[in-house]
Amino acid sequence: MMKFWVTGAAVLCGLMPLELMAGPISASGFGAGAVVEGYESMHPGGNVSVPMVLNGHTYTSDGAQVSSHINGGPKVGATGNALSTITDLAYIDVALASPAFRVGVFAGSDSTPGLPKVEFFDSSDALLATLFPGPSLFVGYETGGNAIARIRITDTASDGLPVLLDNLTIEVPEPAVVGLLVAAACVNLSRSRRRH
Repeated sequence: MMKFWVTGAAVLCGLMPLELMAGPISASGFGAGAVVEGYESMHPGGNVSVPMVLNGHTYTSDGAQVSSHINGGPKVGATGNALSTITDLAYIDVALASPAFRVGVFAGSDSTPGLPKVEFFDSSDALLATLFPGPSLFVGYETGGNAIARIRITDTASDGLPVLLDNLTIEVPEPAVVGLLVAAACVNLSRSRRRH
């Protein structure tokens, strides 16, 4: 986590290009402040009309509903219930309650895990990254510039099955901490430049 803040401070102070920090991140790359949405609070096996707001995040789909898939989590490498589309080749779009610098999700389907496409967008709807789940079925992205405001999980397998997602993991920096760390890093960098 400290690497992100020191690098972020270097970017803000003009010492490092922004492109060097963005990229895929594993589930273990999230800090202690990450929040995980496991969909256990949803009624198991029930369909829910979209748009749906859950813990401040707005879920939409190209269908009229999404479903709480009973025990769907293990099918995508997580536990408990999962959120799913109703039809094949559909998507679930999640507009985050607050922009985040790290976002990840377990994604797959009943028969062909790893085939969903996960796209990460900033607040202007610019595409930041398109990733596919690996063997762990987790897809995560860490941004170095524009914060992640929305993700879309799209089923790419024409197998008659819905796409499943679970353990949406979001890490949002605390604004006060970010300001203090950036200010301190800029002061330290400026002092070290003067010494040399």
